[in-house]
Amino acid sequence: MSIIELFLNVRVNKRIRYCFLFAVLNVFVLHAQAPKKNELENVRNKTIEEIEFTAKMIEENQIKSKESMNDLSLVTHKIKMQSRLIETLSEEINVLDQQIVMNNISIGQFKENVEKIKSEYAQSIYLTYQKRNKNSFILYILASDNFNLAYKRFRYIQIVNSYRKKQVAMLLDLEDQIKEENRKLEEKRNDRKNLQDLHETETVKLSNEKIKQKKLVNKLQQKEKDLRAELEKKRKIAREIEKEIEKIIRDEQKKSSKGNIYATLTREEKLISDEFGKNLGKLPWPTKQGIIVGKFGEQDHPSMKGIKVRNDGIYIATVKNTEVRCVFTGVVTRIFSIPGENYGVIVKHGNYFTLYHNLKEVRVESGRELKTKDIIGVVATDLDRNEAILNFQVWKETEKSDPELWLSH
Repeated sequence: MSIIELFLNVRVNKRIRYCFLFAVLNVFVLHAQAPKKNELENVRNKTIEEIEFTAKMIEENQIKSKESMNDLSLVTHKIKMQSRLIETLSEEINVLDQQIVMNNISIGQFKENVEKIKSEYAQSIYLTYQKRNKNSFILYILASDNFNLAYKRFRYIQIVNSYRKKQVAMLLDLEDQIKEENRKLEEKRNDRKNLQDLHETETVKLSNEKIKQKKLVNKLQQKEKDLRAELEKKRKIAREIEKEIEKIIRDEQKKSSKGNIYATLTREEKLISDEFGKNLGKLPWPTKQGIIVGKFGEQDHPSMKGIKVRNDGIYIATVKNTEVRCVFTGVVTRIFSIPGENYGVIVKHGNYFTLYHNLKEVRVESGRELKTKDIIGVVATDLDRNEAILNFQVWKETEKSDPELWLSH
């Protein structure tokens, strides 16, 4: 290979490699951001869906004339979801800002390469033009002193022509790349504008919801006597439910000399128990749709200062006539009712137990084997308050567990 051929090939290949490596780097950076962007979009869509569901429930509750703690819980939950949505939108905007920067850098680099290749191409045309003025390519070849020199001159002309073709192809390719990057840039700028508009809208909504929350708290504080009576009623129901579960656990423990239920289980029951234990954070919700309006454990009362509220499970607010589903394979161990407080069902999953209380209708019987998502019954609706709330609990023998940790998100 001649020095000229080597020189031309090195320049073309170097430029091709440079453009290729830069394009690969750009694609790699954008590809690395894609999962993050998709994840944020999913979070945003799910959050909007939950906000809409909460708004629907709040609207249904407004049919009644009295304000309740459930109203406050729903408004508080909506505020939480709108805050999450605003945070997600901010993250999405940041990701798009990074992608816009990368697109701008790409366009700049591609344009720079276009200018360099155009300059080299123009120089090549100019040198050829000068040589053509002196004699034609054919005469240039025929004027060679020997066959070897004529062949080298012929190869030189071929290489120059090939070099030009490569430069033209690269120019066309780079111009296509610039058009594509400009299209992507415009698309991302539009996405960013839409997200920014949504961010501003949700920020205004959040401010309005906080005003509603404050007004609702003030109204509820004026009903302290009623709230205390309601709280005492809930405590009484909780004690009755606890008695029902403890009775079952005591009966099961009596079967074992070791005093624990797991030791009394059959091999199949132990498998169910072990599988249940592996499903922390993976269990389906007992209702298709729902919002947690009462959390597990002890918390401050949202409107009465100095008052604590203790829940052995979680309270899930949902819409009227919602079906309740079993969250895991198990056996119906007990169906009970508390006078004036609807039905409760306890399902055994090895040495784990799940409780579903406040059902107006039960569709299972004691001893029945259930699979995941089998229908247990229907949530009762308080007609005075227009509220449908399920009390859901998870126990491991005598140990109460936070059901929210077991449910999928």
